[in-house]
Amino acid sequence: MNKIAKNKDFLIKKNVLIEYLGNNTNVIIPDGVISIGFGAFYKCEFITGVVIPNTVRTIAANAFSYCSSLETIILPENLQCIDNFTFSNCSSLACISIPNTVKRIGHGAFSNCSSLKRIDLPQTTKSIGQGAFKYCESLETISLPSEIDCIDKEAFYWCTSLATIKIPFGVEYIKEYAFAYCGSLTNVIIPNSVTTIEYSAFCYCTSLTKIIIPSSVAIMGDEVFFYSKKLIVYCKSSSKPSHWSKHWNSDDLPVVWGYNE
Repeated sequence: MNKIAKNKDFLIKKNVLIEYLGNNTNVIIPDGVISIGFGAFYKCEFITGVVIPNTVRTIAANAFSYCSSLETIILPENLQCIDNFTFSNCSSLACISIPNTVKRIGHGAFSNCSSLKRIDLPQTTKSIGQGAFKYCESLETISLPSEIDCIDKEAFYWCTSLATIKIPFGVEYIKEYAFAYCGSLTNVIIPNSVTTIEYSAFCYCTSLTKIIIPSSVAIMGDEVFFYSKKLIVYCKSSSKPSHWSKHWNSDDLPVVWGYNE
């Protein structure tokens, strides 16, 4: 029979925290726990703070989702990944420090964290999942790691306070709707490692006035800059590459070909 440890506050099985049973607003997870299970704190709307011991290596999907009062959380030094929707809908979470050991940010990991203003991702992070920061309406700044090769679908969708983004060299793909509805975005730096920009990646970026497309971009999807009405597109290629969609510039924005800084 599997050993189950149960006390007033925690249900723990084989060193995995399965469920939080308490009613404390500030939670200290006991030493010895190596994993926090799926949905362990799901909809614990009264929790304001959590301290996770360094024995924890993994946090499963949805572990803290809908903890709407959560303001602070201390992540363990040995954490390997932040799984899918781990902190989704934590609407009071304003900042979080990600340990240098984290290699993956899962799909929707911080989606709908509407108070999140700043997050610094460690250089060890190799992937950021679909919609990871979707609807983070207060996010003003984020430092992207140099190890990633893709800005995934809807990664920063509706980040309406995000003003500037520097895409690191090494990124090859900017997926569909990656920066859609980023209405405060005024500065985007695209490196010459990018080969593909997909459908509506920068649609409704209504404050964006200038973007430089490097000659490395061989594929451009439909309506990439749809309704980004103030934008002038500066292309380093001398003419439209053959694999760019004929509808890439559906709004007939001004385009400067053969741009040389």
